[in-house]
Amino acid sequence: PGDADIAWLEAMGCGRLEAACDPQNAIIRLKKMEPGNLAVYLLAFNQAEKAGDKQLRLLELQAMANSRYSDIHYISIGKLYYEAFRGWHSPMKLSAKELFGDNSNQAPVIDEESRKVVAVGYSFMMGLPPLQQLLTHCKSESLPEDELRSCQKIAALMVQDKTLIMHRIGLRIGLAVFKQEPAASQWREAFRTSAWLNMYRPNKKTKYSARDSIRSWPHEDEVAQMKKMWAMEGVAPTPPANWMPEDEEFRKLLGVPAPTRQ
Repeated sequence: PGDADIAWLEAMGCGRLEAACDPQNAIIRLKKMEPGNLAVYLLAFNQAEKAGDKQLRLLELQAMANSRYSDIHYISIGKLYYEAFRGWHSPMKLSAKELFGDNSNQAPVIDEESRKVVAVGYSFMMGLPPLQQLLTHCKSESLPEDELRSCQKIAALMVQDKTLIMHRIGLRIGLAVFKQEPAASQWREAFRTSAWLNMYRPNKKTKYSARDSIRSWPHEDEVAQMKKMWAMEGVAPTPPANWMPEDEEFRKLLGVPAPTRQ
């Protein structure tokens, strides 16, 4: 009952063991164990949204805004699964290219790597909270002033999260809720930089591969891994002044026209 990772899994519905779960009680336990964690109140916000309780939803939104940090337990849940698979041996012998999707290191795959890949997969499937409800709410054009301020605080906390998905959702919320200068320009630039690091792909053979990411997991978080990868590739941490993503949706968010097709 005092394990926050177990409470998180229960709050997420326990996968196929829903009949054995009490998500509402798990969220209550999490609030006691991690009162400063934005992600806990995100779960409660989703629960209130699902129940149609607007008053409770507002309270949980305010609680998110008043949090101190954001942790969706992605790494720690992955560690739990990795420990659970410690005696497991993959029945399939996959090549490095099949398992990691690149050609950088073709040494035979060892059991530890297979276990890590499976653990990361389980953590992704079982540990990530629904984010669409919060994003939709904060993107609303008719937000009352107090809720707008809450969403601004939430965005600022989410971009500090160590997982890429929370970081990027935080950026997306920030674009929607910061309309006044100079904050609006700062958020657009942060979003442009994120797009640069996410979309840029070197033409040459990469030095830092998906296999390297698995080997360094869970000792390095996703944001740290991404920074290390681009540093090894010699990619600048910020894009050139005239660079814009080709993705039309991204360009629309940044307020620039779609690229001209030749």
